[in-house]
Amino acid sequence: MRPLLTIADLWRSHQRLARLFRPEELIEIYLSIQGRWTAIKAFEMFAYTSFSFRENNRSLLEECWRNVADQDDWDRLHQASANEG
Repeated sequence: MRPLLTIADLWRSHQRLARLFRPEELIEIYLSIQGRWTAIKAFEMFAYTSFSFRENNRSLLEECWRNVADQDDWDRLHQASANEG
């Protein structure tokens, strides 16, 4: 039989999981998931940060742009555009 957890045990577990993330940590998490929604969320995080954060994390912002560009099939889009004239 498993021992019952005390309120203190639950509180300690919650405290370990409920920490605040720094903006760059959240952006890196969003980038690691690789999806359209998370690509947008990465930009959204930048929108909530300060100018100095964006200036100091320019390479991370560039990575966000590369990530969002990788979400579409550019060859297919180019072909569709050429077909439509």
